[in-house]
Amino acid sequence: MPTATPKASRAVTVPKTQQHESRGFYWHGYKSGRWRRERKEYLKANPVCKECERNNRALPAVVVDHVNPIEDGCDPWDRDNWQGLCLRDDASKRGKTKRKRK
Repeated sequence: MPTATPKASRAVTVPKTQQHESRGFYWHGYKSGRWRRERKEYLKANPVCKECERNNRALPAVVVDHVNPIEDGCDPWDRDNWQGLCLRDDASKRGKTKRKRK
């Protein structure tokens, strides 16, 4: 009786929930309906970027940032640890800079 040749193994795929972890910490609560609701309420109550306020600018806040990182054990739902940031200040906090236009 002929023996079957083994099939080539499929490539291992990383689940989407773990892909973010390879690039750094990712809190999975960001995908929850609760986070989306509370984020929307917070931005409505705090429409101006906190970093812009400190620098006498007035850009709209579009990101809710945790001042003290969740990965350090802070409660992600503690609104006293939240601040609204514009995209520019959020990117600079995370060490990412936008390409300057010529």
